[in-house]
Amino acid sequence: MPSHPDPLPPPPARRSRDADALVAYVETVGGIADRRRVRRRFTAGALRGALEDGRIRPVGRSGLASASAAADLVAARRVGGVLSHRSAAAWWGWPLLDPPAVPDVAVRRGTNVRALRRGCAVHWLSLRDGEVRDGATPPLRTVLDCAASLPFDQALAVADGALRSGLVEKGELVEAADTARGCGAGRRRRVAAAADGRAANPFESALRATLLDVPGLHLQPQFAIRGPRLPGGVDFAARVDLADPVRRIVVEADSFEYHGGRDGLRRDAVRYDELVARGWRVVRVTYDDLRGNPEWVRAVVQAVVDGLSAGD
Repeated sequence: MPSHPDPLPPPPARRSRDADALVAYVETVGGIADRRRVRRRFTAGALRGALEDGRIRPVGRSGLASASAAADLVAARRVGGVLSHRSAAAWWGWPLLDPPAVPDVAVRRGTNVRALRRGCAVHWLSLRDGEVRDGATPPLRTVLDCAASLPFDQALAVADGALRSGLVEKGELVEAADTARGCGAGRRRRVAAAADGRAANPFESALRATLLDVPGLHLQPQFAIRGPRLPGGVDFAARVDLADPVRRIVVEADSFEYHGGRDGLRRDAVRYDELVARGWRVVRVTYDDLRGNPEWVRAVVQAVVDGLSAGD
């Protein structure tokens, strides 16, 4: 039998573009990404190229860090501190809603950083022995620090990511927040109570944070909906971003990353029609609308809830 030649590798220009896209993705999620997730999105050649030119570096057993994230660790050490808050969250591999413009660095109270503070957001904290791990605040402490200082949507995205990663457990987070005292204690308890590791990404976490105070609405992340086939269709199964199964309301975090192109458009239309045919009210929220006008997003969903209540 004739032998089949091995497939040719992509040309250098293609490999370079793929590596550029990989680096951009890692930067977008906060500078640290899970190696398995990167491998699912990008080719082995793209990863090899980014590693060989030094723009991506291995971190721990399964992490990949951008050069800027590694530089954050150097900046923290330069002022005698450790990565904290969002920089620590990124270091632990949790994607962020808004990556920090400069590295968040924690130093012990009383430390004088003077001019070296430039280029860092310095946080003076009471760091006990054992509250530093691999150059950063440990996972639980990181979540609590973010909860106390960040806007609720950003803090919830961090907490959801921590639970999703398995580095923090829901019970220990709630217990630690309940025993917290002083400034930010109430914020810690609110974030801990709302945190849910089922959330798929920071966009979804932020959307849930925006809608938590809508009266009469009780959303569950990544809710599975199944049903028998309609004539001419197939057995229906969908996992929606957020759903209230009692009121049969679905709220989707619409991202072009997942819905772009002709095939994606058709898939979305079929999914939407199938949900409506089964009695679900569907609200689709774009990232720009959520970040630019959250009050309007909340009002739209509230109007849907009120309309259903009026029909009871």
